[in-house]
Amino acid sequence: MGSTLGERLKLLIKETGLEQQEVAAILGIKTPTFNGYVIKKREPPFERLKQFADYFNVSIDYLLGYSDVRDP
Repeated sequence: MGSTLGERLKLLIKETGLEQQEVAAILGIKTPTFNGYVIKKREPPFERLKQFADYFNVSIDYLLGYSDVRDP
């Protein structure tokens, strides 16, 4: 445990086999905004966290590093 949102996003993006900008486009997020979440310069609103959890099929607790269990 203890991973940050950015670290978890990097891992999940890598697992998709897509580039960050491709995932951002799929999610309808501007690339600079999405990159800000990944590099920990921005904090996403709760609705965005829900969108990430749904897209990557993980729990919000997993995204935020509160749990190592991915199941939603």
